[in-house]
Order: sequence, then C-alpha cells, then structure tokens
Amino acid sequence: MYLDFINVLTFDFHGPWESVTGHHSPLFQGSQDTGNQTYLNTDFAMRYWRDQGVPTQKLNMGIAAYGRAFDLSSASSDVGAPASGPGEEGCYTGEEGFWASYEICLYLEGITPQLIVDQKVPYAVAENQWVGFDNEDSIDTKTNYIKTNDFGGAVVWSLDLDDISGKFCNMGNNPFISQLHTLLVP
Repeated sequence: MYLDFINVLTFDFHGPWESVTGHHSPLFQGSQDTGNQTYLNTDFAMRYWRDQGVPTQKLNMGIAAYGRAFDLSSASSDVGAPASGPGEEGCYTGEEGFWASYEICLYLEGITPQLIVDQKVPYAVAENQWVGFDNEDSIDTKTNYIKTNDFGGAVVWSLDLDDISGKFCNMGNNPFISQLHTLLVP
C-alpha cells in the first residue's frame, strides 16, 4: 500500500556460475526443470508476488537487455548442455559471460537463433559459445504476457546495454527499448 510499484528482476535465474547451460530469463518453467529449478522462471516470480497480495498493476516485469554466455564443454549444445564456465567476454562490456544486446547482434551475424519452445526464449550457439538472450519475438511474447496478466509494465536492465546508436543491430536507435515502448505505451 505504501509503494507505487515493485520492479521484479526476472533475470539471472541461470548463468555461467552453473555447470550446464540455461536461459537467464525464461518466461516459463522448462520441461527439464525439477525440484527448486521449477521456481527459476519469470512466470513463477510474477505469480509469487501477485499471490502474496500485490496488486498486479503495481508489478513491473524485468526484461534484460543482455545475454548470459557459457563455454560449452561437450559437443552438446541444447539447454542443459555441460558448460565449463562463462563464455567469452563481451567485446565492449569486457565481462566474461555477459553480453550487451548490441554485442549479441554482432555475435549473431550469420547464426540462426534457436527457440526454447517451452520457455519462449531464444539462444544461439557458435563454436563452443552458448548464449541466451531476448529478441524481437521473445520481447513480443513477454509484453503479451504482461498485458494478459494486467501487470503494470516492464523494467529494463539496463538502458546502456541497448544499441543506442543503432550501428550494431541495424534496427534503428535503441531497438530493444523502442520495441518495448511501442508494445506497452498506448
């Protein structure tokens, strides 16, 4: 009652601190998730806050303008594939296993992303690098989820991780945030 809104940071559910690949911001529970892993998804987090009595209009869902990358340690490249640690450092962020959305655009040149069907989010693999991220389709799916559940809106982590100049993704300035704005602001 004393808060105007709550930003639910629905990302970093998985990352290169684990020994297997997993999307850092899955919308739904994965078919392979068991035990406590069943809680590590956006839908569970948002429903948890709602079920604790927070009005849905006060809940903003987190959407990450970055990806989490892993070094694969076997020939497997599916979700849950063995990983030996964080992926290469982002060429601009300089942090191992953490790639800004504009760095992912560079990485995806000539690569077709795969969809994690049950979780409604993409990933891509090249050589021994596995990266989970959000793209136009998953942003669209997540904003539809926000609207369907009457949540207040979205919060992005973080603005500087978008393609501010439009030079990396060739989709105009701030394509990540622009798409969210177009979909969420009447």
